[in-house]
Amino acid sequence: MITQIDGVWLCTNCGAHWSAVLTDNEVPTHCPHCLETAVETLITKAQEHGEDSEPDMEVGDLQDILRRCWEIMSVGQRIKIYKIFKEELQ
Repeated sequence: MITQIDGVWLCTNCGAHWSAVLTDNEVPTHCPHCLETAVETLITKAQEHGEDSEPDMEVGDLQDILRRCWEIMSVGQRIKIYKIFKEELQ
């Protein structure tokens, strides 16, 4: 979450900060630093779920993530991903 603290725009998740002279519409709505690591966070959470219960839970969580991503991808993105992994998984 990005909020203004002591005159500085600050991501309360990772500590990244932006100049206080930025206007509200110039401050990012989502921290670009946190977004870069978001996929690893999801993978870690799935791994932890599998460790805390059953290994199948990790696989199921990752399948759910992939299916939801697929739903919001454009047709062009779907084709590109399909081509990449179709070759890699043979």
